[in-house]
Amino acid sequence: AGSEGAGAGAATAGGVGAAAVGKRGGRRGTATEAAGGPTPVRNVVFMGMGEPLNNYRAVTSAVRLLTDASLFGLRASSVTVSTVGVVPRMRSFAADLPGVSLALSLHAPTQHKREAIMPAARAYPLPRLMGALEAHMA
Repeated sequence: AGSEGAGAGAATAGGVGAAAVGKRGGRRGTATEAAGGPTPVRNVVFMGMGEPLNNYRAVTSAVRLLTDASLFGLRASSVTVSTVGVVPRMRSFAADLPGVSLALSLHAPTQHKREAIMPAARAYPLPRLMGALEAHMA
């Protein structure tokens, strides 16, 4: 089951699926049908489903399954986890899942504006956040 507008090779909420594209016989075909066969998933991004690092055990387990060569076989660099900046988990993530990308959603360029948009930003001010990000990239 794909979602309208998702790109080929994207994982969707209904499972690994292909997007609806074009029309075939009065119905919408899928990207898989349009391409003439299965479209492999090339990248996975964990975002838009609540804070992934607050569900750490489940997310790291899913990433390990996705990057297991005997299962999905994605490269670690093909998996990205997006976070608003849960500093302790960012530090653990770097150690537990080396090579997996971490995307940081700042929401605003200053700490004051971040707190106005997202009150949870008070827990992890920008200097702490940037330190954890630097540690992840090291």
